[in-house]
Amino acid sequence: MPPATFRAVMRVVLLKDRNILPSQEWNRITGLISHEHILAARGRTDLTDMAESIKLLTESSMTTEMIQRLIFIMKSNATELPTPIHGGIGVMLDPLVAKFNHSCEPNISLHRPQHTMTSNWMNSTQLSEDERKNFVQVIPLRDIQEGEELLFCYVAPTVSVNVRKTKCMEDYFFDCKCPKCSSDLKAIADLAEEQPGLSARYQQWTASVIRHLSRLKRDPYALQKAATAMYKSEPFLEYPTLYTTGDFPQMAMGIIKEALNGKAFDEALVNVLRLHFLINPERFVGRHNPTNLYKTFLTLDIFDAILKISTPPGVSDNDRKEWLRNLSVREMSKRSLIYWRGRICADLRRRVEGGASKDLLFLVEKREEQQMQHLLPVGDQNFRGEEWKPNAEQEMRTLLGLGEARWKIVLRRSES
Repeated sequence: MPPATFRAVMRVVLLKDRNILPSQEWNRITGLISHEHILAARGRTDLTDMAESIKLLTESSMTTEMIQRLIFIMKSNATELPTPIHGGIGVMLDPLVAKFNHSCEPNISLHRPQHTMTSNWMNSTQLSEDERKNFVQVIPLRDIQEGEELLFCYVAPTVSVNVRKTKCMEDYFFDCKCPKCSSDLKAIADLAEEQPGLSARYQQWTASVIRHLSRLKRDPYALQKAATAMYKSEPFLEYPTLYTTGDFPQMAMGIIKEALNGKAFDEALVNVLRLHFLINPERFVGRHNPTNLYKTFLTLDIFDAILKISTPPGVSDNDRKEWLRNLSVREMSKRSLIYWRGRICADLRRRVEGGASKDLLFLVEKREEQQMQHLLPVGDQNFRGEEWKPNAEQEMRTLLGLGEARWKIVLRRSES
């Protein structure tokens, strides 16, 4: 169980023991589905040990069985709280939100307003009464018809259909048969029937990347090998069914995580751009989807580290020189990096302004100010102008390994 869920259960136990949690809220929480008949039937597990640890740490009068039931409830109903700055920062258990059923192609999403990121915000005199009561917003991702069920995505929509279905079964005990899973499975089967050799080669390629990623702890060159293997994806990028329904997103995310930990920001950028252009437009419902907005902020974070707009801990000027040199070898110049940083930021502004997460606008404005402050002295005052566009687009197409026709489709989808 993630540490955030452990802390959330401890919080509920402490609030209950101290008589701070209203009985009505306690009843709403304990009335949620727990799947305890399935989980308890497994006998003693790590969750049992966790319940005993919580009881010991909190010195609670609550029984271990009740605490374990709260863990089951939290595991089955809690929702991660993502942010545009810090990624996931915890989980939320809201009995109303927990009632939403799942779809891998949802019509609603959750957004935590920025004013809730400050300490003691519920007592702030600078916020309205409505703002002080507003911890999370339910945002429609498309037009919703009267009587249509509200559906929320319990899993990361960018992962493969097999991973989504496995997670739904392991964490929530149901077999997802939503339209997205059904269409993904059909597309995979159709392509395998039409081009069995292609599908087989794709599986061999993904297996090689995954094998390198599995050796990260014992092979110091595993990340480099995995990143090099990712460049062999070009033959498959003409077939969106392969890279949007399979393991491509998880492999890219694995490389991004390890590259950031190892201060290989150039490799992290290449893979985050693969997700930005190839995966996210196909997998996220709604142009203004909050989760997609958060991922765009994180993409800009990597740009900023490379372009010296920000300085992550432990990063030196020599590191940046190496990143820029490595990207230049891949035909991505510093000028093109500046151009794409500005273009992605401008697209982010359009998405925020056109959606319901307008509280993020000040963060966009901050990114724009940083670009003006740090990047204008580099050279041309019109670094986002049309004169930079042709070379920048060509360099991005080369970096991603796309043919011209596929690049036009991908570019149009990413900004639509």
